[in-house]
Amino acid sequence: MSVIWIVNICLAFVLCVFFALTVIPRLLSIAIRYQIFDEPDERKIHKRQVPRLGGMAFMPVIFASLTVLLAFNLITEHYELGVAISMEARQLACAFCAIALSYFVGIIDDLVGVRYKWKFAVQILCGLFLVGGGIVITDLHGLFFIHSIPQWLSVPLTVFVIVFVINAINLIDGIDGLAAGLCTLAFLCYGTSFLYYGKSFDALLSFASVGSILPFFYFNVFGSAEKGKKIFMGDTGSMTLGVVLCIESIRLIPTAMLQGTAANPLVLAFAPILIPCLDVIRVFLFRIWHGRNPFLPDRNHIHHKLMAAGMNQWQAMVTIVTAALLLTTINSMLSYYLNPTLIFGADITLWVLACVVLSLESEN
Repeated sequence: MSVIWIVNICLAFVLCVFFALTVIPRLLSIAIRYQIFDEPDERKIHKRQVPRLGGMAFMPVIFASLTVLLAFNLITEHYELGVAISMEARQLACAFCAIALSYFVGIIDDLVGVRYKWKFAVQILCGLFLVGGGIVITDLHGLFFIHSIPQWLSVPLTVFVIVFVINAINLIDGIDGLAAGLCTLAFLCYGTSFLYYGKSFDALLSFASVGSILPFFYFNVFGSAEKGKKIFMGDTGSMTLGVVLCIESIRLIPTAMLQGTAANPLVLAFAPILIPCLDVIRVFLFRIWHGRNPFLPDRNHIHHKLMAAGMNQWQAMVTIVTAALLLTTINSMLSYYLNPTLIFGADITLWVLACVVLSLESEN
């Protein structure tokens, strides 16, 4: 990877941090002025009103940073970034459409509310945008001992995975710093992988996403609700980050495959977001088993289990993010030697055992 790309990636990160630090305090002021709060209730952890517009910063910050960076490159007669964008114009245009769509629907939901059926329809449309751009899963790389799959199956499978991942990120956003921490970890993994494989623009997008999240993480975890310095990302943030994670994870699969890596591309792509995905499966099955609507919220997520077992929010968040880091590292290493079916089977078994232990602990 050339020096100019390293500089671009660093600048993208710095610009996103700067813009986010500039925008988020303004969003806090707007939310407080117009009383746009996440209200506490018996299901939620927080006890005070907290502004919920933090996620409104993510898309504008990333897009503005990329625009400024592109302009800077063209002015200084460095055309690598422009060439990379033009070479993948179709995928990037459709990807940005999906991001924008999820972003604006998220804003509407945070301001006035959107029924889950309409959000579900929008998520499907986001998936169709990505598929239309060529961001498609065409090979399972040995999962269930299946490799190449036909187009008639790859399209609905990809849309299903996209909708599933967006909901997983949305539903894991239940305590301070958890969704932001897991997304940061995932983007760091994707950015590092894309750097290793020489996929420069994707690495830039991943690290730009990290730069947009970190200032929010500070206000979300360390900000004081009493002093009006705390903010939630809301559905705007979780849906936007969910779409970007889908883009990066699915684009990593063919990148790793074309580079001929010994590690399994499917494991590299989905190990960083495995914990929120496993959690949403468990929660949905639990709700269905008990005759509840699987889309209506409750207090049965993994962070609720950890807190019921005696942890506070900070401890639960650090525990889950650390577990995600360990799981990603171990899965990636095992993917050099084992079929992904065996790896994910072991993950599910470990997850079930952990949930059983936590349920027993919370009952004692």
